Amino acid sequence: MPIFKQLCFNLIFLFILFIKCNECAFTKKNTLYFMKFYLVPRNYYNPYNVAIKGIFMADCSYKNLHHRKIESLYIEVNNTLYKGITDDIKFFLCSSRPGYSCTMWPHRINFNIPWDVAQNLDEIKLVNKKTGNKRIFKLDKTAAMSEPYDGITVCAPVLYYYNNWLQIFLFLEKWREQGNANVVIYYKSLSRDVYSLLKYYESIKLVTLIPAPDFKRNDPNRLRSPTSFFISHLYFDDCMYGRNMKYAAVMDVDEYFYNFNNNNTVLDLVKEYSKLHPTKTFFNFESIYMSYVNHKISDSFKFGTTVTLLKDTINKKGKSVTLMDRNEYIGYHYPLDRLNIIGKNHSKNFDYHLGYRFPRKKAILLHARPNYVLKKFDNADKVVILKESERLHLLKNYKYIKNNLKFDFPMKYKETVIEPLETCLKKNEEKMIKNHVCGKNYDYCHNKLKKLEDWVYAENDKNYYGLTQFN
Repeated sequence: MPIFKQLCFNLIFLFILFIKCNECAFTKKNTLYFMKFYLVPRNYYNPYNVAIKGIFMADCSYKNLHHRKIESLYIEVNNTLYKGITDDIKFFLCSSRPGYSCTMWPHRINFNIPWDVAQNLDEIKLVNKKTGNKRIFKLDKTAAMSEPYDGITVCAPVLYYYNNWLQIFLFLEKWREQGNANVVIYYKSLSRDVYSLLKYYESIKLVTLIPAPDFKRNDPNRLRSPTSFFISHLYFDDCMYGRNMKYAAVMDVDEYFYNFNNNNTVLDLVKEYSKLHPTKTFFNFESIYMSYVNHKISDSFKFGTTVTLLKDTINKKGKSVTLMDRNEYIGYHYPLDRLNIIGKNHSKNFDYHLGYRFPRKKAILLHARPNYVLKKFDNADKVVILKESERLHLLKNYKYIKNNLKFDFPMKYKETVIEPLETCLKKNEEKMIKNHVCGKNYDYCHNKLKKLEDWVYAENDKNYYGLTQFN
């Protein structure tokens, strides 16, 4: 009899342990990592009358997210519960192939709270009816309570182990030349020279520099998440809903819009054509590789005056200026819609005719990739992209930075990170596949890359905050 009792006890113990282990696995797999909640500006395109929008990272299993977790989230206001509705999970490119699915991925959740209620909130109480958990989050009302910026807001993909100061200097001076732009840059790690340069541009109100929120370094999900490209959509959403804008562009730091009519700014061009084409929701520029005719890089900037052009056969979709009163989301190449696939930026149902592509002779996107700017293009068109007066102004700005920031670094396109990073990523490819990383995760190469520069890390910024866990 005692043996029978002991056996029963052991079976009960094992059963409880089994349940607990499954609960632990469920909790771990179902953990959401929130970045922010926003009050949506009323001037934005908002077909579903969403007052509050949240963005977060979560596991990418459709079954897990749709049926178990996200559909049980509510915001509680004065004992009233408002259900959270996520966008169709397919929209987020939780892509899968046989035996493989993505893990951590950006997501969005919407709450249809009456505006007169939502506008009076400074924080929200998030409730999970399935787990019973509750948590208070601050509500970001900055965009909704401010006037829309009438220039172009540039949202740049997150910078990670970035050290090419000359490239980003030329990029920012192009936007400075426009006179009506704000460049929002998220970073995870920057070389000291690039960081000091960006802080200067922040001081003159051209740049908004933001340390990119991330998982804690000891959180296993940090190695299950993409660190570049795909994760940038999390920051694009923050760029869009964290400030009020009329015109948005997602731009890499090696790209420039070029208007062949030098008397007009890019914004002038977009405004002109939005009146000519009032039904269009975005204005697209064809991507063209550029190479300097003069390959002698010097601080006279004479190398930057004339370029040859070569059709970009990879980025066929170009880049766009998106009108915020006509689009719900921004994307790498053109706006995302509910049928669009995040990252790839297109679906079979996407109607490209919602936008207008400028004729090549009117305006283009100059793609100044470091491995192309010093190549020789045979039988290529030549274009003067920097007039003499503009070159002299650029030189003046550079000398000011050099003298006042004690900025005296080699005048070259720095590529010291590219080869070590590519080698390291290839070496760690099997580990990333095992962890179901979609895209690349540069954290696998931290120990390799940290020795290459005196890096400034986002986590050390006084304005840094991490993603907040919620079950």
